[in-house]
Amino acid sequence: MFAAPDYNQYSEISDLMLNQICIKTAEIILSVLSSQTEVKDNAVCEPVEYFDSIYRLQAGVLNRLSEHVLGADSLFSRLEEHCSAEELEALEVFNIWFKDQKIKKVNLSDLYELMLLIEFPIQDGKITADTENLDSIGSFYTPIELADKIVALTMDNYIYNNIGIERFSSSVKSKSQIRSVKNLFLSTGFGDYSCGTGSFHLAILRYFQSYLASSIQEMKRFSVNFRGIEADSLSLEIAKIQMLEMLGDTKMQGHFNRTFLHRNPLIAPNQEYPDYPFCLEFYYHNDLAMALNQISKCDVLVGNPPWGTVDFDVQHYFHLLCPHLSKIEDETELEIALENLSETHPNLYEWLLKHDESIDLACEEIYNDERFEHSTMGGLHTNVLFTELSNGLCSEIGTTGLVLKGSTLADPLNKRLLKHLSDHNRIHARYDILNSNRIFNIDSSEEFSILILGNNISSKVKHQTGLTKLSEIN
Repeated sequence: MFAAPDYNQYSEISDLMLNQICIKTAEIILSVLSSQTEVKDNAVCEPVEYFDSIYRLQAGVLNRLSEHVLGADSLFSRLEEHCSAEELEALEVFNIWFKDQKIKKVNLSDLYELMLLIEFPIQDGKITADTENLDSIGSFYTPIELADKIVALTMDNYIYNNIGIERFSSSVKSKSQIRSVKNLFLSTGFGDYSCGTGSFHLAILRYFQSYLASSIQEMKRFSVNFRGIEADSLSLEIAKIQMLEMLGDTKMQGHFNRTFLHRNPLIAPNQEYPDYPFCLEFYYHNDLAMALNQISKCDVLVGNPPWGTVDFDVQHYFHLLCPHLSKIEDETELEIALENLSETHPNLYEWLLKHDESIDLACEEIYNDERFEHSTMGGLHTNVLFTELSNGLCSEIGTTGLVLKGSTLADPLNKRLLKHLSDHNRIHARYDILNSNRIFNIDSSEEFSILILGNNISSKVKHQTGLTKLSEIN
């Protein structure tokens, strides 16, 4: 009656084919950028148009590969309405090519993760497509088996704390116990506030299937209580598509549109943020800010918070948009070059300035935000900030389960946060894992941790170190 998930069913096409789709996507984007984007003196003149075109074309490709699941109401379709004639022609070229490949199903999450690795930098006065990163080690989203493990640990802890059934997912279950858990979940709020393409929400649905033998109708009732926040709009749309496909009901789209928000929970609204058309990959501006009363507390809160920092990587954008500036090391010389840029490329200069100003304001706001009182000592690392935020958004009866970069818990600079969590008996369990078996598609020498938080009445903390396999967690 109950079985662990069969992970073989989730592999749809080969990594090689995914790479080929990405390379074809890069080809059509490059063809459009080369034609539509004005480049002068080895620098992009209109960066807003440059990034918007990439955004629309990515959405158009995803729209075709998702088989228009959400129809005209989807973000992908709405963005396509704003495509130029040349962009639509390029998307049709992709569509013809893709149909010739006779591929039945593409995992949108895996594909989009690869698409994020493609860049279109200026070289020798021309826009180029850099696809070399497709073969690099790196991962944005959470592998299925890891998401399932974190969800099982989190849900099991939540069930035990609320109705006293220990290790529910791995135990022998009576019918009355299953009924009790189902009744509990009907009033449980489930959330991921850096949800990406929905890895953890899908893992929760699989938990319902595997350990409760839930019917589709029951899963729909439970998922009414799902909440999600994500700063990347295309990721968020993929999350909704994948959940609707698993539930087999696109009628829930309107509900998910209300409960899955394109926002950044790290920043609150502030009228001092510049009013400007920021690029897709920039997450610190008023359009994404959230008032505190917009963020719901949850009973089960899970996630893999981003492993970056709150900053504007100006060198990265120099590399893409005006590569000659990335080679200047002397500060005085760079100031002179930027002043010249303000005259020769005023829109590019303004673009760089507005993004930099917005980040400066976001940093100031986060440092002064009492929600992050214990997580700003070592700089503004998003993994650390989300850990404190998630702890604060977990309900009194709830449990939080996070996968964290190894340094989040091990770095002395983050000792203040760890001490705060320990002093308030918030830590239930901590599992430190070596990536030697490549659980994550990151370097095998990396380490990461699974942290389970909630009101720990016993104050006893389970801590396992040196793990190399998820099966070693007990």
